[in-house]
Amino acid sequence: MASLGLVLLFILASVLACTDAKGYLYGLKQNASDGIESLFLEEIDPDTAQVVRRGQFDHYELAGQGLACIDDTEGIYFTVATNSSARDIVLLGISLKTLQRLHEVKLPFLQEGFVGVGQYCSFDPVTTDIIVEGRDTQVPHEHHLWKYNHKTGKIVSLTRVFNTGMVDLLGGFSGEYVQTA
Repeated sequence: MASLGLVLLFILASVLACTDAKGYLYGLKQNASDGIESLFLEEIDPDTAQVVRRGQFDHYELAGQGLACIDDTEGIYFTVATNSSARDIVLLGISLKTLQRLHEVKLPFLQEGFVGVGQYCSFDPVTTDIIVEGRDTQVPHEHHLWKYNHKTGKIVSLTRVFNTGMVDLLGGFSGEYVQTA
């Protein structure tokens, strides 16, 4: 039975998960009931593989792998998700201490055919900024890299990556080579 728990732990970790300073593993699970999309924050004890549901956040559609990180200095779980009411792609920040939604930042990313396709989210431990990337809404075939300072609420453009492919299914970022000369 313990090996089954470890296999499930590995699967969850490889799909969408992060660890905090205590070593607990966190992930989001999506559920839809009565037409309402909900995310459930789950905590996994690495020693016992016991899963504990910590919180529920309605009206969000879960994105995909590579779209979550933890600021372990502040204890905030960040994920890229879709607000299913407004259909906006957002950076969602959830306190691991209080389970309150602390941040919901609309991201200027194109909504792909599959939620989360071609997007990425990471934590910079030096600056404590959240780095997000996705397909630009203004310029077709470009990805845009942003940093979000959750202490000031400021989002800043870092760079654009040109000539990215139409299909971004192979990870947080897929590009294509375009010969220019």
